[in-house]
Amino acid sequence: MPAYFAASDEPEFERFLDGQIGPLWVVVDNGVIVACGGVALDHPEAGIATLCWGMVAADKHRHGIGSALLQHRINYVAAEQPATRLIRANTTQLAQGFFECRGFAAVQVVTGGYGAGLDHVVMDRLNPR
Repeated sequence: MPAYFAASDEPEFERFLDGQIGPLWVVVDNGVIVACGGVALDHPEAGIATLCWGMVAADKHRHGIGSALLQHRINYVAAEQPATRLIRANTTQLAQGFFECRGFAAVQVVTGGYGAGLDHVVMDRLNPR
């Protein structure tokens, strides 16, 4: 996902996988992983769950995979931690529209926050209960 993530993100992704801070789901198509996405239920601010490392292979965009995976993660938060009031996504301007179409709103933007050309966009959505 070179357009959506900086090369420097790979070690952080590896730490996430090794640290097991929450579940991560993968989508497999014909034996190949085409998408993944996780959730961290523990957040420094009470009542917030964070979506982690959601990505879909570029050739699988607009096939409904990302939407289904996002909905699965939202449902997981609602079932596992119903007191959660907000679901947060830390994303870039490249995926901002995807999240906006699914009820998320930008609450903070840091220009270049993820590197050159990749703004850090913090987006929140109320947790459906």
